[in-house]
Amino acid sequence: MSARTLVACAVAAGIVLTSPLIGDLRGTLLHAFPRYYVLLISGGVVLGGIAMLAVCLRAIRDERPRRVGLLGLAVVLALTSFALLRSGNPNVDAVEAFHFVEYGALTLLFFPFGQTGPREDAYLQAALASTVVAVADEWFQWFVPGRAGEWHDVMFDLLATACGLLLCRALDVRQGGPKTALYVRRGTSVDMPNPLRGTRLGVFAALAIVLVGGFLATIHLGHEIRDPEIGVFRSRFSGDRLRQLGADRLRQWGPGPPPVIGPYGREDQYEAEALWHVRRRNLGMDPDRKGDPKELDIAWHENLILERHFKAVLDAASAGGARGHRLAPEQIANVDARRAHGSAPFVSDAEAMPIYVWSLVVFWTIIGGAAAAALTAGVWLDHSRRT
Repeated sequence: MSARTLVACAVAAGIVLTSPLIGDLRGTLLHAFPRYYVLLISGGVVLGGIAMLAVCLRAIRDERPRRVGLLGLAVVLALTSFALLRSGNPNVDAVEAFHFVEYGALTLLFFPFGQTGPREDAYLQAALASTVVAVADEWFQWFVPGRAGEWHDVMFDLLATACGLLLCRALDVRQGGPKTALYVRRGTSVDMPNPLRGTRLGVFAALAIVLVGGFLATIHLGHEIRDPEIGVFRSRFSGDRLRQLGADRLRQWGPGPPPVIGPYGREDQYEAEALWHVRRRNLGMDPDRKGDPKELDIAWHENLILERHFKAVLDAASAGGARGHRLAPEQIANVDARRAHGSAPFVSDAEAMPIYVWSLVVFWTIIGGAAAAALTAGVWLDHSRRT
């Protein structure tokens, strides 16, 4: 393993393992400079992007129009991707914009500029490495408190990786033909490429596909809970599992608050899902909604979901001594008197991220087939090169 690859792996590990600390740092900045938070983060993104482009421009010595054009194309792709995927929340968008700097630089580090052999292998290798880091980063964030990993963020990272590959293309002078000699040290010769390189890339690609599958299954696959007295909501847990988790939490927490989890502790996803419904209920009751009967109807049903399926969170006392998130009887009566009493079946929209009700058998069959196809393609590539 080259020194460059070791540096890339160290940076990748830093990106993944420091995500709780980065979350705390962002929280500190937001608390200390609420009016300038977006400006500070955006300024860091702009300065980081300019610095990365300046380094690339300085490295370009020949074929400047084509190669500078590739740098410009990377910038256009980044701006277009950001415009299409941004959430509309300035605080969130400023952070997600940083992904283009972060994963663009990481792709440059993973790209084997000095590697011999077909150049498409080098681009695939860098893309796979950055993809694995992106999925590992978002998956890790799902387990720690205060962070949220989801496919939307992985998409940002993959587009940032595509921008990074354009930067690699601009800097890569080994496009085949006589330019290969630019990377050969004086007095040496170009080694023949590893005869099993395609197979190794196929294995790497297969593992990356399985990793993506595990990420999606953990975070975005779940169940549709149908309660005849309430309506429908989605959860990553089945109805039976929710009841089991609720009973466990009642025993563990007792009358006190849920335990405080450290930055590297595992987030309680049962509690996290309960808070989705608490937030949606409270939003429907917000004074800004001016007593909208339809919103109050939503708040009423969300509270029923909490009473039926997340009672442990309602019963847990808050740090201030209040009875957690439970509404007082007079509040419930007030909402019931003013809500719309709609006849249409209630369908909750409380989930903070998409949850898909897919067959696990079908899902893993597709993932397994894609992984097998990637491995087969790698083996076939080696065979075709030998023949």
